[in-house]
Amino acid sequence: MPATEDVDNVRTAVEEAEWRTALDLLDRAEATGPTAETLELRAQAAYGNGDFEASIAAWEDLHQYFLHTGHTAEAARAAAMTAMYLMMDTGLMAPVRGWLRRAERLLGDDDVPARAIVAMVRTYERFMCGDM
Repeated sequence: MPATEDVDNVRTAVEEAEWRTALDLLDRAEATGPTAETLELRAQAAYGNGDFEASIAAWEDLHQYFLHTGHTAEAARAAAMTAMYLMMDTGLMAPVRGWLRRAERLLGDDDVPARAIVAMVRTYERFMCGDM
């Protein structure tokens, strides 16, 4: 588990848009293994640094992390974030729909904050496909 100070330094670097610094700090902080927080910070820093594939990989890893730890609402949020970034950068609707469907299945009827992200991404997906 990374030291709190290391994660605080990463968070600060991300907030200040120092993407490369954040990624370097994450490499050190995750030496003992990633956490949910470091995976999300990695996704943000990689995207900011222009590495779309690494960002998507980190969101996918975060999704798996939450599935394995039994946090289905958070796994759904990570799936929705994966869908959002795929939609913004690729416009390929099949993977976007797949990730959204995965998120929706995980949420079921639960009324949790992740549902708002799923709804937002679903709305944009439908809009981009011409379904007003």
